[in-house]
Amino acid sequence: YEMESTAYGKGTIKRFEINNSNVTFTMKRATKIYDGDRTVKYNESADPSAVKNYVDTATLQLNGKTMDIKGSISAGSGTYDTTPNVNGGAQQGVTYELTYTGSNSNITIASGTKLHAAGVGVITPKTVTATVKGPLKKIYDGTTTAMNLAADAQGSVVTKGEHIVDINGLVAGSKNESTAVFTSKDAGEGNRTVHYTVGIDAAHADNYRLVDENGHTITAPIETHNNTITRRHVALTYAPVQKDYDATPDNTSIGAPTVSSADAAVLARDRSTLISGGAVTGLTGITSQYGTGTGAAFAADKNAGDKSVRYQNTGAAMRAALGSDAGNYLFDEHTYSTGKINKAHIN
Repeated sequence: YEMESTAYGKGTIKRFEINNSNVTFTMKRATKIYDGDRTVKYNESADPSAVKNYVDTATLQLNGKTMDIKGSISAGSGTYDTTPNVNGGAQQGVTYELTYTGSNSNITIASGTKLHAAGVGVITPKTVTATVKGPLKKIYDGTTTAMNLAADAQGSVVTKGEHIVDINGLVAGSKNESTAVFTSKDAGEGNRTVHYTVGIDAAHADNYRLVDENGHTITAPIETHNNTITRRHVALTYAPVQKDYDATPDNTSIGAPTVSSADAAVLARDRSTLISGGAVTGLTGITSQYGTGTGAAFAADKNAGDKSVRYQNTGAAMRAALGSDAGNYLFDEHTYSTGKINKAHIN
C-alpha cells in the first residue's frame, strides 16, 4: 500500500479594513424646501440619521468580490456643496458623511473613520403667505405716494414692507420689501384704492413662492379699496395792516396771504402759478374790514384803535384759483389778522 502524509502549520486570517477607497455608494437625489442653510434634510426632517434614506446602494469591494453593506451604514450628515438657495431649481452636488456600524467580525474600520459619498440634490422654493395688514390713511399732498406718508390703522407712518404686508414664514435674512401706492392722488374718505406690490429682497426672492390668503400665487399687485386721503386744511395768514381813520371800517391794503412751506409745496403741485415763495398770488374777490372780535362775534368797527381784521371770501377765492383740484382742500371762508386804525390828524 501507499501511505499519504499531511503536514499542519499555523496561519492567520486578518479582518478586512474598510476605507473610502474600497466602498462605493450610489445616492438618491436629495430634496428639501428652502430653509436658508446647506444642510440636507429628508422629508424636511433635520435629524441627521434620516439622511441614510438617501443611500441607494453601498457596496464593499472585497478582494475582487462585491459585498452589500447598505444595512450596516448610518448617516452622520449631508451638505449641499454650492449654495443654500433654490438657484432656479438647478441640481447641485451634495456631500455625505457616513459611518459603518456593521457587526461582521471579518470587517473592521479604523476608529473615527468617516466614509464620504457624493450625490446630487435640489432645493425647492418655500411657500409663504402675504396678507395686507389694513387700510392706509394720509393727508392730501398732491401725489399718489403711500410709503413714508400714509399711516396705518394705529396711526403709525408706514416706512417698511413689514408695516403694510405680513409675509408669514420668511427665513431669517430675507427682507420684506413690499411697497404701496395710491391709484389716485385725490381726496376720498374710506374709498381710495391702494396697490400693494408684495416683494422680497432680490437676493432671496427666488427662494420663495408668494401666495395670497386663498393660496393663489401672487403675480400682480394686491388691491384694497378702503383707504383714505383726507382733504388738506390750508390756513392763510395775512400780515398786520394799518390805516388812518377815514370814517369807514374798510381795509383796502390787502396784500398776498402766505401759507406754510408744506402747504405751499402741495399747492404748487396743483397750480404752479398760484405760489410765489410762500405767498399765494392772483386771488380775486377778497374783501376786508377792520372790527372787533372774530368768528360769529366779529363786528365791523370804523373807529381808531387796535383792531381785528377780517378777510372775507378767502375760501371762495382759493377754490376758484384751484379749479378742479379745489375738492382736495379745506379753507376757512373768513381769515382773521390784526391791524390798527390811527387817529386822523387835523390841522
